[in-house]
Amino acid sequence: MKHDPLEIARLISGYIHQTLSKEEEEAFLALKRKDDHIRNLLESYKETASIEHRLASMKERDATAAWERFKGKKIKRQKNSWKQWLGAAAAIMFFLFFSLWYKKKDDKIVPDKSHRYANDVLPGGNQARLVLSNGRSIALTDASIELNEKNGTSVKGKDGELVYGNNANENKIDALFNTLEIPKGGTYKLSLADGTRVWINASSSLSFPINFTAKERRVKLKGEAYFEVAKNSSFPFKVELDDTEITVLGTSFNVSNYTSSSITTLVEGAVRVQRAEQQNYLKPGEQAVVNNGRIKVSPADIEKTIAWKDGYFLFNEDLLKPILEEVARWYDLELIFKKDIPDIHIGGSISRKENLSEVLEMLKDVSGLTFSIDGRKLIVDGEAPN
Repeated sequence: MKHDPLEIARLISGYIHQTLSKEEEEAFLALKRKDDHIRNLLESYKETASIEHRLASMKERDATAAWERFKGKKIKRQKNSWKQWLGAAAAIMFFLFFSLWYKKKDDKIVPDKSHRYANDVLPGGNQARLVLSNGRSIALTDASIELNEKNGTSVKGKDGELVYGNNANENKIDALFNTLEIPKGGTYKLSLADGTRVWINASSSLSFPINFTAKERRVKLKGEAYFEVAKNSSFPFKVELDDTEITVLGTSFNVSNYTSSSITTLVEGAVRVQRAEQQNYLKPGEQAVVNNGRIKVSPADIEKTIAWKDGYFLFNEDLLKPILEEVARWYDLELIFKKDIPDIHIGGSISRKENLSEVLEMLKDVSGLTFSIDGRKLIVDGEAPN
């Protein structure tokens, strides 16, 4: 039985990338069972790592030349009995080349080994974007970088942490500001020029002077960060939120400012939380929630608050929707609710290094809901059937 090589290539490429419709996949599998040539072609190209290795020599901008080189190599190696399938093999590589190279395949989306979901999503990691004082933007990962700001301040990055040197000439020049932006699915650490260390969570940004030249050390936060402030009673450290200011002398605390309300949690030391004319001092183990123009102080769950910094999710009788929003930030997901979710409180703990599927299984067990994954879409289907 004769088949169109381009159609065979399309089906094999679609099968590998899980883009075929249910009907197309059933038809392709039936065809594969009947035809040894198609089965052998699929076995040759079904492993993504092997595909990417074969395509390594093709990643030039001249796709046509790379295509011709590949066909030439294949023709020399194939026996005559395979000539009718050379076009299909080359076409497969053509489809895969464009899907892996030009479309920039999302390497965080992987097959679900447990086969419970259509695909799985790898956890977030160390990634950020540094915006320098001149507007230049630099992507950051675990790789090492080293540069100098225009006033000579050294900036070094390695293994997910950015370290600023202390410029001896800092008092002779105007203050320069940098911004560290953390995307969804990212986290990064920062050591400021005064020795203060900051852990910044996903979907957050911190703007700061590269050297502290004023009588105070002031930074501006959007999102969430954990601070370990270097002690210096002569120069108070201040964190500016949208409408709230936090003042410390030397302490460890967490600030979450994702929504219209903010939560400041004190681990050790002392802080003052101020909004307009209202201000409150916190003691270790307390948190201040600023909402609707008011500050409310209450006991805090320190372990839960800083669990993200220590590498795990921890929920303790928390509402489900904020939990799913936290998961979506870390795995860089779009949340889709098919039905209204019940107003329930759940608890549980799991490492942030786990794949998304494992987190969802934990949430399913404690909530009774079912979930599905479609690429980077996390779909909340509703309550599991009895």
